[in-house]
Amino acid sequence: LSYPRIYASVDPDVVDFSVIFSGIGPSGPRFREHCQAAKSDILSNFAPLTIYYWRGRTETDFVLRQDDEIKELINVCLEPAAPETMDRELKSMAESMLHFDKDEGLVITLDFEDEIIKNGRRIVFRPYWKWRLMP
Repeated sequence: LSYPRIYASVDPDVVDFSVIFSGIGPSGPRFREHCQAAKSDILSNFAPLTIYYWRGRTETDFVLRQDDEIKELINVCLEPAAPETMDRELKSMAESMLHFDKDEGLVITLDFEDEIIKNGRRIVFRPYWKWRLMP
């Protein structure tokens, strides 16, 4: 990958949910992304996982890589209900899924849930709380 690794120093187990999505904190939206990165690392069961971001014409917040395999593509979007926001998220995920030849991408939201097929690939919108409960 040509973009740098993302280093996260936030332990999401001690961060209150309302703080994560309020945009307050040391760096606002980036604070949420760091929480997601820390949680992604925990979800990997402490396997050697490297987290990157990727930028083509659009940007993908997290590219989770284990050894030489891309495991997951994740974007974080507070509220994708506005048409321009939804369009941006779909374009971003579709571009990165095509680039990395993945059939599924994940967009973590505040409370929006949906599943959209774009160009034959599945984009899942999942609320943060529900994603947190996943094994």
